[in-house]
Amino acid sequence: SIKGYPLIVGSQKMKEDKTITINKIDYYKIFLLCIMAVFGSFISGVVISCRSRSETKVSDETEPFEKGPLVSVLLAERQNELVISSRKGGMLGSRDAQYRKDVEGGKITLFSSYDGIKIDGELWEVDNIFFFPRDDLFGYNGNLYRGTLQVQSVEGQGLKALEHLHLEDYIRGVLPVEIYPSWEMDAIVAQAIAIRTFASEMLKNPGTRGWLTTLDLAYRGADYELERTDEAVELSDGLVLSYEDKLFPAFFHSTCGGHTAGALSVFDTHDIPPLKGKECGWCDNTKHSFWTRSFKLDDIAEKIFPDRNVEIRSIETENFDEGHRPKFVVINGEERIRSSEFRIALGSTRLKSTLFIVIVSDGQAHFMGKGFGHGVGLCQWGAQGMAEAGYSWDAILSHYYPGTKVRHLDTLE
Repeated sequence: SIKGYPLIVGSQKMKEDKTITINKIDYYKIFLLCIMAVFGSFISGVVISCRSRSETKVSDETEPFEKGPLVSVLLAERQNELVISSRKGGMLGSRDAQYRKDVEGGKITLFSSYDGIKIDGELWEVDNIFFFPRDDLFGYNGNLYRGTLQVQSVEGQGLKALEHLHLEDYIRGVLPVEIYPSWEMDAIVAQAIAIRTFASEMLKNPGTRGWLTTLDLAYRGADYELERTDEAVELSDGLVLSYEDKLFPAFFHSTCGGHTAGALSVFDTHDIPPLKGKECGWCDNTKHSFWTRSFKLDDIAEKIFPDRNVEIRSIETENFDEGHRPKFVVINGEERIRSSEFRIALGSTRLKSTLFIVIVSDGQAHFMGKGFGHGVGLCQWGAQGMAEAGYSWDAILSHYYPGTKVRHLDTLE
């Protein structure tokens, strides 16, 4: 039988970051800068994902959880051609049921056409096609995904691919990528609840675009599901955080560097107690607790002022928050740029955080900093530190999101 076509509501993620330099250099900072001058531009290893492939992978035969509301994930857009695959085949059909075709396992090639969508050369005069795999799994771009695939033909923009699946199965494909699966279970459960809260708030927000993307959260599909993270999803089944009986965007990041940042200073929005800066202290002596990086001033100018010929002579910071991060970077004493935008322009994995000091010399800007990520909300390495010290997942969440309550998603509007 054919599963019903999911009716999906929106999603959107704010992804920004922030930055800090020096206006006043105390003796401690001078000492650190001297160290940097001696050792040069030491570059810390960049880790984009917390994924640990040494963990036990879920079997391809594992059944879907099929719990929670249905969500949509944008897998591709503006494609002239899409190649999908399945192991056991399934059924292709149009929205109006005018077209229907049973297919065997293997590859299926779809082309964008002026008159509709071509399937392995056969023209279907429709703008939407759905694929219902027999085993709930389909392949696209080297990954396996669960649920139903929808392919849309958008006039003048080619093909768009959307995956429709249940929220809990979506979280299964996010959690192993966002956190180390070998970490303490309480840290993993806390992360699962933060992910569920973040995604649910986007989906329930009437002003959003109607689907998630693989960049809203680090989603990689069924190929990344692991037994240990699946266990955390089941232990936290349906649980979310609420503030004043409402969902909120439960931001999280890798390492705060000792103090989380307020969402207002980073994103210029969400001025609520759960998203204000919070002292951490649990992420000290971790892989991103200290880093250095140097950039050529010419390279910075090219990235910050791509349409102008600007010679950078100085870089300063101003308007520091409670975690000692500045809201703004000032170039040449006059060009004022939001710190988060400055970091993103330079590369958020190269300039790891906005908690840094900087000195300009010999045609370069030398940065020495702490932490990794925008710094708002849950500090992942801090959560692990708390879990190792014996704190439970609910204590971890209360620490990083003060004033919140743990609720079941079904109890919230």
